[in-house]
Amino acid sequence: GITDDSNNMQKAINYVKSCDGTDTLNVAPGYYLISKTLNIPSNIKICGNIKTMYHDENKKATVFIRKENIIMFNLSGKPYSESGTELRASDIELSDFTLVTDSNEYYDKPLIFTKRSIYNMFNRLVFRGNGKAIFFDISSFDMRFMNCDFVGNCDIETIESYTDAFGTAVLYGTNQMIFFGCRWEGYTKGNLLKFNNYTREMFFFGCKFEGRIKDGNPHIYTQSNNSDVYMYGTRITVLAGSNTYFANLNDLKRSLFDISYIDNSTQHDNALIKINNTSSINFLFKPSFSINNYQPEYYIENSNDNTSFEFDGTLI
Repeated sequence: GITDDSNNMQKAINYVKSCDGTDTLNVAPGYYLISKTLNIPSNIKICGNIKTMYHDENKKATVFIRKENIIMFNLSGKPYSESGTELRASDIELSDFTLVTDSNEYYDKPLIFTKRSIYNMFNRLVFRGNGKAIFFDISSFDMRFMNCDFVGNCDIETIESYTDAFGTAVLYGTNQMIFFGCRWEGYTKGNLLKFNNYTREMFFFGCKFEGRIKDGNPHIYTQSNNSDVYMYGTRITVLAGSNTYFANLNDLKRSLFDISYIDNSTQHDNALIKINNTSSINFLFKPSFSINNYQPEYYIENSNDNTSFEFDGTLI
């Protein structure tokens, strides 16, 4: 965690890529200081050792640390105007390590950056610290995040669309991302998830949100031509000192919010979800409350131009 390991780590990645018959880089337990962006090619696995959210001294973990505002892992394909192989960064697997932003200042460059990237797997990763965790740039499609932890102000954002022509096709936006068993904990600012225009098919299964947002921004924010955001079995714990919406949904279509647990440890004035210009959305609430003198006035704040939304549950 003291010596800069950027160049040697990139050399190791490039070496594995050049070898025939192997595709895996195993990174030993330890603390690795990264000060330059690591470019990750297609068809490679980078595996650490023993993912632990709170590191036990007896369980050695692989930890990548950044102390500067850099992109740590770059998963980017080539422009579609170019010819040749690997136009997209694909079939990349990152597993079992921690990525730490070591700074009191919020770093707006992401730990993981994707652009023209598809069919990648992220297993048991921990994002820690005060900085953006993931940024999905243009044409980022079909990725899986399994049992990942986002601890601190580690948020996810998608690009606003723009044209990137390939033949007669125009490819843009973010599509088909699945988060399974992921947790957002210990945060103090939002947005944890910010979906800009042309973000589609975002799935969250059994995810947990527990923290104290103090800057008033919602956990989840959508804007401009979004559709298909699905949350199943979501657990929410709003800690004392937070006064915000869980979700502020604008221009959203064909979505489901299945919320199975809400623990409000303090009274505040905002609704759980605010909707504006939404359509074809179903809200399913099955919460158990830890009331603690908290009396929810309403779940949904209905702004304007909302059509075809339904509610299920006895507490509406």
